[in-house]
Amino acid sequence: MRLLRVGKGKPMSAATIAYVAFALVLTQSSDASGSKDALTFWSGLGLLLFFISGALVIWFSKQEYEQKIAAQEHLIATLQEANNGVQQELTKWQECYRTVITAMDEVTRKKVVAHINRSLPMPNPPPGIPLLIQEADAVEAPPDQTAWIAAIGWITQPAHQRVTSFWLSVHPRSEAFTGHIAVAGETRSGKGALIFTILAQLALRTRPEQLKLFAIDPKEDFALWEGKAHNWREPVLGRDPDMVRGAMQAISSERARRVAIRRRAQVLEWADIPAALRPPILVVYLAELDLMPVDDKELDAWLTEEMSTSLSEGIVFLLDIQNATRLSTRWRTHFGTNICGVQGRQAAVEPNLGISVSEVRAAGAIPPNELQRGQFTVRSGRDIESFSAPLITIEHRREMLAHLPRATDPLTILPPRPEDAEPASSESREEGHAISPEEEGRILRAADELEEQLGPQAKRTDVALRVYGRATGEEYQKVKYVLDTHRRILPGRRPATAIPTPHASSA
Repeated sequence: MRLLRVGKGKPMSAATIAYVAFALVLTQSSDASGSKDALTFWSGLGLLLFFISGALVIWFSKQEYEQKIAAQEHLIATLQEANNGVQQELTKWQECYRTVITAMDEVTRKKVVAHINRSLPMPNPPPGIPLLIQEADAVEAPPDQTAWIAAIGWITQPAHQRVTSFWLSVHPRSEAFTGHIAVAGETRSGKGALIFTILAQLALRTRPEQLKLFAIDPKEDFALWEGKAHNWREPVLGRDPDMVRGAMQAISSERARRVAIRRRAQVLEWADIPAALRPPILVVYLAELDLMPVDDKELDAWLTEEMSTSLSEGIVFLLDIQNATRLSTRWRTHFGTNICGVQGRQAAVEPNLGISVSEVRAAGAIPPNELQRGQFTVRSGRDIESFSAPLITIEHRREMLAHLPRATDPLTILPPRPEDAEPASSESREEGHAISPEEEGRILRAADELEEQLGPQAKRTDVALRVYGRATGEEYQKVKYVLDTHRRILPGRRPATAIPTPHASSA
């Protein structure tokens, strides 16, 4: 019950007043020696005092309530007046803004508008991948393309007062198709967590028959992925040059196999191959390019050839680079998406992002030399954004990978044999016999067709007969060389150390 203020503000409740009244009644009753009239009088007086106290409480409560209502109305009126003043100022500034914008030339106007509508990296983004997967699930895309979408980070749009994600896709028909991807950034910039975010999302959102992953990782961070069904081959870990060269040759052979499949289907792109024949998209991840244990010229030549031809075969390269400034410019031109984290120097921005600092600022994004750890600027096609990647701990990684299916019979890469020193795609010589790329392609296509038609009964002599019309002499030696180089050892001639052919694998 509310308090009644008496005298100089001393509180007295209605219950206290009633108690005093009844105490007086009892006292007077005892003094009256049992007089019935006195008892009635004092009882009535006590009840009267009780009701009077209640009335006073109600009256004072009403006064207090009315005072509060008046104070609130005054506050609302004050705020409304202040709001009207702000609206007037805002209208004045908007008119001033329109006047200034109208007076600008077109180039300057575009820069100002881009700056106002710019997106910024989200401060303290939520950790882990599950929320990003929900963002990817919400992307509107054709049903046959949704599985290959990955949301890679968080952005805020102050002008629109909203938080959203930046997403990309490795499906060639998607409007957000990445092409080949380069992720650059200095040590501890967070690029390892970002790459895991991309690959883990793609694997979690697809089935193994839709997507395959393959990693060459000198740092051995990809060891957590061993035994997963999404692996095209088990990752090549460490810095053994023979193992890396074996992996490079296996990738080239897989591309040649896919070329043969596409040509048999008489189409120009991977996406046009009939679904029953179409191999899964293959994402090849090369970690820390600076640590690759092969000669720079050899690696540059291989990357240039593979990256220039592999997209039409459903093969996407994802490269991890600290700084691309000193690397070959030939294969760098084949990137469709450049993602760059922290860079210490402004001069490193253009080699790693593919555009200049002024172009980054003109698009409303943040140049990499001004980013914080965990923040990245991405250029994908005409889109340029700066975003924050989520924190991914080792526990997050193990938890996410535990949801992926395991392979029943993992395939591995074996080092090349001594006679396979030259890459199969170049014009080669074996025992004095020159083989042109066109001739090599005919041999591989014939091998694919015969393996498909005859299965285990196919022989090298059958390939030679189909290509040359004879199975002896120089023609047979050419077939032997090409099939050995591409690891296309047909049944009956397969050495014990050979890599399982991509055609015979579940990939």
